Amino acid sequence: MTGDHPVALSRIDGHSTWVNSKVLVLAKISRDTPDPDGGLIRRNAAHEPTGMLIDNAQELIRSVIPKATQADQEHRIRIALQQFSRWGLTSVHDAGVGLETISIYKDLLERGELPVRVYAMASGEAAMTHYLANGPELDLGNGMLAVRSFKLFLDGALGSRGAEMTDAYTDAPQEHGLELMKDADLERVLRAARQKGFQVNTHAIGDRAVRRALDAFEEGGVTPNERFRIEHASIVTNDDLPRFVHMGVIASIQPVFVGEYSRWAEDRVGPSRVHWVLRTRDFPTIFSIIIDSRCNPNAPNIKS
Repeated sequence: MTGDHPVALSRIDGHSTWVNSKVLVLAKISRDTPDPDGGLIRRNAAHEPTGMLIDNAQELIRSVIPKATQADQEHRIRIALQQFSRWGLTSVHDAGVGLETISIYKDLLERGELPVRVYAMASGEAAMTHYLANGPELDLGNGMLAVRSFKLFLDGALGSRGAEMTDAYTDAPQEHGLELMKDADLERVLRAARQKGFQVNTHAIGDRAVRRALDAFEEGGVTPNERFRIEHASIVTNDDLPRFVHMGVIASIQPVFVGEYSRWAEDRVGPSRVHWVLRTRDFPTIFSIIIDSRCNPNAPNIKS
């Protein structure tokens, strides 16, 4: 990579960034820079950084990348909200925002300029610390804004091979993805969030991350009324599928992933696991089987 000007291109999902050699030099990222916890610096055969930074490795360039001003952030939020209104949407979820973004939403609400209802999920240490100390904010502006949930990240994305897999990636046999949050930290946040009445929405894409989230919810005694969610739930094994229904956990699946995954999902996970990807048809089916088995003793049984 060459060039006199720094260039950084972020992937649409926010889980990876490509930078040119100028940024690598400014950030002092070299062949001797270790991978941070929950992050990966992709390297070539000579062990030199290629410029691809995965998940927490992106933090290595934060100090050299200009931060968007509050005015820039508000401008972007306004554009998005206006587009939602044109589409006829009346409510949206903003899945993972810090205190600065929440402050912008509050300012827009106070000025009467929030055109759709926003369900904001607080994310990051500062935001969660603040809300655990002060409690949820419910139905601000007669229901136009609510901050009563947390967004946690257990793993990365499937496209950048950051999704945490039990078995290795088919197209990268030495890689199992990344663990962005330890089990002990997940359990700690779950306990604190439940005590304060927060919903917890946990990003989990790989099958191992999904299982870790379900295990933590089960061990923590999470109830269906709390409506805890697993965001994306992109790869779910046959054994874990019925646990969503038994525990009342919401599988928050995004149809927009279908087009992207269809291009390379089988390359990533192979033919034996590809049927675990985006099980949008299997979730309602398993729900019906479980409900029927509870009501009809002659219904077929399932492994749970």
